[in-house]
Amino acid sequence: MLGFLKRLFGFGSKREQKIDPDAIVREQWQADFSREDEPNKPAAVRFSIVSDKSYSAYLDNNALLLGIKKTGCMAWTENTFYRYQDLYIKGSFILDPLGGYAAAGFIFRMVDNLTYYIALVSSKGFFRLDLVRNSVPLTLAGWTEAPGLRDSKGVPIEFDLELICTGSRILLVINGFLAGTWDDISISEGRIAFAAASYEQNIIPSDPISITEDRFTAVAKLLEFSLDSRIEDVDKRCTAAEQSASAEGYIQLAETYTAMGQAGPALIHLRKAWETRETLNEELTTAEDAVVLAAIHSSEPVKTVKELLWAAKLSLALELFDDAEEYIKTAKETEGSESAEAADLEINDLDAALLYSRSCYADLIKLAEPDYNKLDSMYKDPSSFYNLLGHAYFNTGNYLKAAEVYDRSFFLNEKNGFSAKNAAAAYELLNEKDQPDKDNLALDRYIKAGRAFLADNRYEELGLLIPKFQYLGKEDWEARALAGKWAFGIEQWETARKELLNAEQLRKAKRNTPSDPAIHYLLALLLVREGKKHEAQSFFEKAVKYAPDYPLFRFRLAENRLFLNGDLDDPLLISDMEAALLVKEDDESFGWIHNFAAHLALSKGNVEAARSHMDIAAEALGDVPAVRVNQAVSLYLQGSEKKALDILESRPEDDPEGLMANCAGNLLVRSRRFEEADEWYRRALNIAPLNMLYRYNRGSCLIELKHYGEADDVLTAGSKKISPETNPDMLELIAFVAVKKGEYNRAETAIKTGLKINPNHGPSLLQLGWIRAFSADWNAVKEILDRLEELELNDECSKGREDLKGRIFDALYKTVVCNTCKREWQVERNPQSTAGLRLYAMPPDEMPAGTCPGCGTVYCVGCRKDKLDDSGRFVCPDCGKTLKLTDDGLKTLLNDWAKKNIKKKKKMEKEKKKDKDTIQIEENISGEQQPE
Repeated sequence: MLGFLKRLFGFGSKREQKIDPDAIVREQWQADFSREDEPNKPAAVRFSIVSDKSYSAYLDNNALLLGIKKTGCMAWTENTFYRYQDLYIKGSFILDPLGGYAAAGFIFRMVDNLTYYIALVSSKGFFRLDLVRNSVPLTLAGWTEAPGLRDSKGVPIEFDLELICTGSRILLVINGFLAGTWDDISISEGRIAFAAASYEQNIIPSDPISITEDRFTAVAKLLEFSLDSRIEDVDKRCTAAEQSASAEGYIQLAETYTAMGQAGPALIHLRKAWETRETLNEELTTAEDAVVLAAIHSSEPVKTVKELLWAAKLSLALELFDDAEEYIKTAKETEGSESAEAADLEINDLDAALLYSRSCYADLIKLAEPDYNKLDSMYKDPSSFYNLLGHAYFNTGNYLKAAEVYDRSFFLNEKNGFSAKNAAAAYELLNEKDQPDKDNLALDRYIKAGRAFLADNRYEELGLLIPKFQYLGKEDWEARALAGKWAFGIEQWETARKELLNAEQLRKAKRNTPSDPAIHYLLALLLVREGKKHEAQSFFEKAVKYAPDYPLFRFRLAENRLFLNGDLDDPLLISDMEAALLVKEDDESFGWIHNFAAHLALSKGNVEAARSHMDIAAEALGDVPAVRVNQAVSLYLQGSEKKALDILESRPEDDPEGLMANCAGNLLVRSRRFEEADEWYRRALNIAPLNMLYRYNRGSCLIELKHYGEADDVLTAGSKKISPETNPDMLELIAFVAVKKGEYNRAETAIKTGLKINPNHGPSLLQLGWIRAFSADWNAVKEILDRLEELELNDECSKGREDLKGRIFDALYKTVVCNTCKREWQVERNPQSTAGLRLYAMPPDEMPAGTCPGCGTVYCVGCRKDKLDDSGRFVCPDCGKTLKLTDDGLKTLLNDWAKKNIKKKKKMEKEKKKDKDTIQIEENISGEQQPE
């Protein structure tokens, strides 16, 4: 069959054809991915067989392979021969996500690398269609369940993908089933390409040995490819595809468009599903087969009640009120498999919504009045109904009734902040005689609305309440707190600090008012953001004190503890993390807590425990930079440095905070590849130029390279903005560079500023000790060493302390050695002058005998006491000259011995005399007692 097709389409012909890549051609063609070494292969393949650092394209085993080398990456290989307008293309794929999540498909009508359509099928059994214009994607269909496919669970899947373009119409067919149709005329012509994407990767294999340096994150294989751009054939295929459409496919697309908030396309595809069913029923009705007729009678209706109500909602969204009314009416008349009671409740909801949409407020009020006491049980969503009813009363000027109904709505659903906001607005409009305490009630409802909006992260709606808080709640601590939380959420840091501090002050002034732990927590985060983590600690501790079971607070406290003391075995850190890990899966902090737990495990070298937490974090957070950082560190610890760096390779938009670039720099520093590390640190600072940690890391790296001038520039650049004075570590590094440049005054200023922030900052004290040593202020050095002895220092600081001890010893003392036995004496370098000594007794052997005035050698008493001259003096064995005690340090040693020896001798003589006197007394007593 393949040989026949090759002859039919002219493959293998030696006649050269001139290719115009910009020509729009009408042809029928099929690719040949076999026999790679044939000279005419490019014409048979047409796709560009190239590779770069992010992907590889090559032929293998009669297939075109596209391997993606990193996650968060899409690549394609382009068919460079011609351009096409109307087009039919078909490909057979094998997609291997390698345990992760990937997709493959076609790019078509490609103008250039920035503008094209792209259709993809994912390993999770979904498809999507996008228009990309100038790199800006416009989703035509978000991820939608593909007919005949399901989640591959990370293993390879096979599928056929057909694409039909005719005029403005685009059709996708997957495994022979029409997946959907679209009408878009944004791009009328262009090239085609085979595309693949890798979204998530199973980057931590169960066996670390299986990690290879060239391993892909996903591989897509194009087994067969054919195209037909002849207009008449494309039209025929389009008609055939539409006739094969299934109602189920249209329903799935309608669901996708509904989820995307596109009511128009959703309603169109829902109607197409009904038309498809109706056509099928008409065809079956003409059949004479009794079995087929029986199937008709037992089949579901063309329009189910659920779908009719769905269509009514879409029509209301599109303001097609007559259509909505008709759908509701038909739903009431249709019997379906759905619960009649549930359908009736939803129909009541839609009736009320339709009346409100048509501004029939009196009818809506009348609809509610007969059974007002039973309204809760008449509607599927009674809270929403009460909100509509409140609008009806509000629009008719009955504000008291409106407020009452809005309150009822909020009572039934306290997550709906709009009900509370509406109630507040109604209370504000009440007359004094109707509600004397209207302002207090209005503020109370605004605060309740604010709480609900904040809990749902609706900062835009919360922001609309801020003027109300400022007007009605100027002296209310909770109103000020909500204003502060809103400001924090939209990154107005100074406003947030001001409002939160005011809120806490007002709360304290109001007796017996429970503390709001969120205020302390946010104030702590503001301090952390400024680099004031020492000051932030007390606020984190207060937040935990008032909410000890809230995992997020315990996690952030543990994180801050680690930064402050670096002690992985700190019992408080361990306790905080044990409490934090009780977090529930639906908590927003779930993934971040497990990601930090993975970081702690990696820091201890426990790769297995880290892997468990990383899997959980990746599942919860997706392929975010923080997760990839831990994954890279894990691979590095397993010995795959290149693979770790590959994971961290990314575009700036994929690493918006520079986390991955900074981590790559850290890993390279650990490998002592400082030049390469500096390039990564540069990248991190290009992304986040005001980040103090990145500046500190790059400064440290430049110091290792001995580029002190550049390091100084990096550490002090933009100092007014990054406020290095708030970070003792940064200031200590600035001082170190200043010392290297001989700028001791600047170094001392920086260190003193850091010690004002943290008087027990070990590195700063050590640096100050060295500065004092350079100026020979040894008393100050001794005081600093005494302070360092009282602190718990890390290994690096402990070593520095011992080095400083050695420096002060070398400065104040010297070692004198006996030339014969090599006995050593430690003596002061500049002792006070000592008067000459005259000894009348032989000193101990370990004492110095003196220095030869001729050759300058020194000897101990033990080495020269047996060879004295005639006058009983020590002599030099080489020169024969008498040894002299000319060194004041040696004199001091002998002087100290002599004084001690004299005191001892006097004490002994005194004791001896005492003993002698005692004997004499005893003798006298004994003589007196003798008989005459």
